[in-house]
Amino acid sequence: MIEISQTRNWSHSVVAALLLTALSGLIFSSSLHAENATGSQTITDGALSLDYVDGSNVSVPSPTLAFSNATFSYTCTSTASGPTAQINTGTRRLQIDNPTANASVSVSMGQTNGTDTWAATVAGSTYRFDGNDNGGSGSSNGSVTTKTETLPSARSLTSAIWNPTTGKAYIFGGNAGNISNQIIEYTPSTGLAITKSETLPSGRYATSAVWDGTTGRAYVFGGYNNDGYLDQIIEYTPSTGSVITKSEKLPSGRYASSAMWNPSIGKAYIFGGSDGSGYLNQIVEYTPSAGTVTTKAETMPSGRFATSAFWNDTTSKAYIFGGYNGTTINQIIEYNPGTGSVIPRTETLPSARTDTSAIWNSSSGKAYIFGGNEGSILLNQIVEYTPPTSSTSDGCQTDGGDTDTVTGNMLADPTGMSGTTVAGCVNTATYTPNASATNLVEGTTTSASLLTMGNAQSCKVNISGGTLRQSIPAGQTPGTYTIGLTFTAV
Repeated sequence: MIEISQTRNWSHSVVAALLLTALSGLIFSSSLHAENATGSQTITDGALSLDYVDGSNVSVPSPTLAFSNATFSYTCTSTASGPTAQINTGTRRLQIDNPTANASVSVSMGQTNGTDTWAATVAGSTYRFDGNDNGGSGSSNGSVTTKTETLPSARSLTSAIWNPTTGKAYIFGGNAGNISNQIIEYTPSTGLAITKSETLPSGRYATSAVWDGTTGRAYVFGGYNNDGYLDQIIEYTPSTGSVITKSEKLPSGRYASSAMWNPSIGKAYIFGGSDGSGYLNQIVEYTPSAGTVTTKAETMPSGRFATSAFWNDTTSKAYIFGGYNGTTINQIIEYNPGTGSVIPRTETLPSARTDTSAIWNSSSGKAYIFGGNEGSILLNQIVEYTPPTSSTSDGCQTDGGDTDTVTGNMLADPTGMSGTTVAGCVNTATYTPNASATNLVEGTTTSASLLTMGNAQSCKVNISGGTLRQSIPAGQTPGTYTIGLTFTAV
């Protein structure tokens, strides 16, 4: 809660008149004397407050956010399939009362006590609030951040690679309102994105690409242009600016696939795509040194195209982002070529999107996802993704290596949060939900930003939207569990 004092002064002139008269026909005389006075009044700001109210805007005592029921499981129930609770409903919603001159209000939430656990009211059991205590050398949750720097222009259906030697990314072609043959060089350390003089053999979009650090070459796969679906493999060498069309080809012409490079065995993997007849779930293996192209036995969870992907050389796993399979996807898929396993991750992109490209920076342990298409909107965003350092085979987070056991995890998802004016508002209020969901981490990440309200001076609004998602540890004792949550407006 905050209180901001404000003085608003008003003044007016008070005219005092003195009248002298003579009675009974005597000589009449008068004199008028004026005196100015200042009236003073102070109106102070009220106090910013946040409350849960019902459908009639009456305060709800002891509000409860009821999660959907979960069924006992011998494996971890992830946030993707676990119980959910709506932060706001039609009969119970947050109400911001801002009778101040403060034009911006931010809403956040967290557990009331940063070390709280879920406590059972009947079974006498507990389980941890977060998915990694950060108290030891165990795993960490993934994170997603939108960068401030952007591409030279909005575009989708690009592909990209990362050159760890020079610390530069290269983004190929794409749809920027026309079919582009450009090669863009991006340096995260300086935030610079420039257009190179060398180009692809022809304009094309929806390609995929990998980087071979041993030979210092990039390989760009397939794509689409006015000639149709391409099965070409293009070799690009940034140090010399050479661009060569290889003799070997993909199994079929395809566009909107994604690809990554496994440096330990010198192979590329190309994921999904479309050949014009449907969405492909194929994983194709390409070995430049041998010039061989092989279709793998393992497949994607479903046919999809317009994804992006990168290779994490620390964990020897690939990550595939978003895409389209009849609907736009915000999934992050983890692929392990060594075991052939394909697992959907619990963390997701800031929004469902297609037509992105992605690279991996092994020095910082971060990936960068470029641009994309969010429905009918072309994005110029650069999204930074930090993958988890480890996870269980079912996609749930493991514990942080301290004294407690494998734990649950709560995700605060502000997607769709907005507001409706109840009273006041000097200007039309604006509502901006946080760009991504937040994993609350016991003792470390104890607060999740949900919504920022702008033009909010002298304003009372009801908030809508927002979801909490909770994963549950494997074998958790059945019972009713509770935890204290605190919502804050500043």
